[in-house]
Amino acid sequence: MNAGRHHRPCHNSVMRLFARGRLTCDVSAVTTTWFITREKEDAEADCASLRLRGLDAIPMPCVTTTLLPWPWNDAEADTMTVFTSRRAVDSWLQTNTHLSRVAATAPATSRLLDRSGIQVQLETEGGAIALAEAILAGRRPARIRYPTSNIGLEAVEQNVAVSMLAEIPVDRQLAYEVHAPAELPRSTAALHRAPYGLVFASPSAIRHFLRHALEAPPAQHVVCFGQSTLRAWERARPPEWPAATFTRNLHATVLEVSAR
Repeated sequence: MNAGRHHRPCHNSVMRLFARGRLTCDVSAVTTTWFITREKEDAEADCASLRLRGLDAIPMPCVTTTLLPWPWNDAEADTMTVFTSRRAVDSWLQTNTHLSRVAATAPATSRLLDRSGIQVQLETEGGAIALAEAILAGRRPARIRYPTSNIGLEAVEQNVAVSMLAEIPVDRQLAYEVHAPAELPRSTAALHRAPYGLVFASPSAIRHFLRHALEAPPAQHVVCFGQSTLRAWERARPPEWPAATFTRNLHATVLEVSAR
């Protein structure tokens, strides 16, 4: 190595420092305001963490969830329950009924199941379609229970996944409902402060946001947590809006994007 030569730290090392809170942004040099579109409690927690690291972050919840009663009794033998959202897990936690076999999308949903003491036999990243592919590639269950939402019933990816599983009886039932918060139309007025960035963690948030924010100037940055969220943004974004940055670590990626 030549003396005096400058070397950039590797990307993974930088991301680890961000994640541990040991690397922050100089807010005087970064003018981007970040709007976090997750549910209210999650958005407030994310904003608090980002502010501690020197960023301007504001909650803008684009989804609100109402849990419904868990739609089934104890699972029969060789029944696989498929979880593709944390809120479906929350619905199950209300009753804590027996689950025979469990498949889940990773990392957020499978992690919540693990913390709740449920052994996940099959997990994969990539959303509902990737999970359906994994189910077909392994030991197929006799039947599948798929807790979902009103938005999930209409979602393209979820319906494709169910059609892929056509040889297995799939019972898809509502476990929660997702709606846009009543205050969302008023909240989007804040987007006229430029430049700004957006964080999405679900296709539902993207859907609700775009219904109310198309009159705003385009965001400077968009960060999407989860591959299904990323695909939803790429399908729905207006041409003049930026492509999204994919993340598995929301806080670290927002910090890294802000420092560019």
